[in-house]
Amino acid sequence: MHRLFLSLFAIALMVLSLPARAGEFSVRDMWFQRSDQGLSLQADLSAGPSTLLQQLLKSGYTLQFVFEMRFMKKRNWLPDKELGDITWQPEISYDSLLGRYTFKVGERSEEIDSLAEVLLRAGKLRASPSYSEGLARIVTVPDVYLLTRYDLLLENLPQPLQVSLLTDDWPIFSGWKTFAIEVRE
Repeated sequence: MHRLFLSLFAIALMVLSLPARAGEFSVRDMWFQRSDQGLSLQADLSAGPSTLLQQLLKSGYTLQFVFEMRFMKKRNWLPDKELGDITWQPEISYDSLLGRYTFKVGERSEEIDSLAEVLLRAGKLRASPSYSEGLARIVTVPDVYLLTRYDLLLENLPQPLQVSLLTDDWPIFSGWKTFAIEVRE
């Protein structure tokens, strides 16, 4: 037990001593793509500071991210109403023996050779097209907008590391961003 505590403490100190960050978590663009197969959700995201993520991955942690999107209806005298939501939860792990990264969403996974490539993949949400009547209807409703965010999930990391990430000023949360509904052909 004593060794476990010392290991977690050492990792927390390592995270605190990392060099300055280069990127931040963000939702850069968000739209729906119309095709013969229906509508598909598309988003361009930034997966955050690569130095922090690389340290965590090479320390053996699987990183889980969450992209949340909420359909919101504007109302004049009441708070805006949530009409529905979509969540995307990719995860990244690193195999130190093979020296490659695994990008996984649900049951699908890809092997990727570099951190830059896996972060680029984690930053591109390209959902499969769908003939969903509900989605086709909601994108045409007036006064509906999208509320989105992209974050690093902390629940599966050790608690001392969670505390370090939350109390330091590493940008592990994008914050909520508003987008108009845009359907591209």
